[in-house]
Amino acid sequence: MSGDSTRQESDANRSGLKITQPVPVYRPDPDYSEQARKAKYQGTVILAIVVDENGNPTHIRVVKPLGMGLDEKAIEAVEKWRFRPGMKDGQPVKVVAQIEVNFRLLAPGWNVGEIKFKSPPGSSAAVVLSRHFDNPKHRVPGSVSLTFDIDEKGKPKNVRAIRSPNQALQDAATASMRKWRFRPAMQGGEAISVSGTVEFTYSTR
Repeated sequence: MSGDSTRQESDANRSGLKITQPVPVYRPDPDYSEQARKAKYQGTVILAIVVDENGNPTHIRVVKPLGMGLDEKAIEAVEKWRFRPGMKDGQPVKVVAQIEVNFRLLAPGWNVGEIKFKSPPGSSAAVVLSRHFDNPKHRVPGSVSLTFDIDEKGKPKNVRAIRSPNQALQDAATASMRKWRFRPAMQGGEAISVSGTVEFTYSTR
C-alpha cells in the first residue's frame, strides 16, 4: 500500500561538524485516511523532525502537505518510528532530519500521482479538498499527464493534457480534474493562483 524513505540533513553537518545521521530501525507503514482511500489519492508527505539522543522523533511538523487526512496519518506513523540516533565523538546527539512518507494505493479505475505545483517563494501550496472521477468511454489502461491552474477560489482552470495514449482517457481525465476542488495557495494572507501538473493512470485490474 505504501512505502517510506528518509531524506535526512543535519544542521550540525551543514556547519561542518562530523555527525553521523540517524537511521530508522523501526518504521511502520502509515494508514490511509478513508477520504484518501475513496479518492484513490497518492503522493508523498514530507515531515521535518528532530531525532533525539534516544532515537525518538520529536518536534514533528509538515513541510510538504498532501491533504485529505494523509498529513495527519503521516505524523501518526512517524511518531511510532524509532531510530539509531546520530552520533558525534561516540556520543548520541540530536539531529534535524526530513522524512518522506509515501502513500501508494493502486486499484482498478483511476489512480492519481502526486500533484506538483509551481508556487512562488514564501507561499503555501494548494491542497486538495475533494476529487471526482469520470470513467472513460473505452476502458483501456493508460496514463494521462495534465497541466492546469488553480484559481484564487480553489477551482481548476485551463486543464489540458500534455501526454495521453488516446482521446477517451484524455477526455475522462480532463473532465475529472475540472470537478476537483482545492484550498487555494496563499501568499501574504491572500489567495493566489498557481499552476500544477499531475498524472492520471487508469487501471483495469
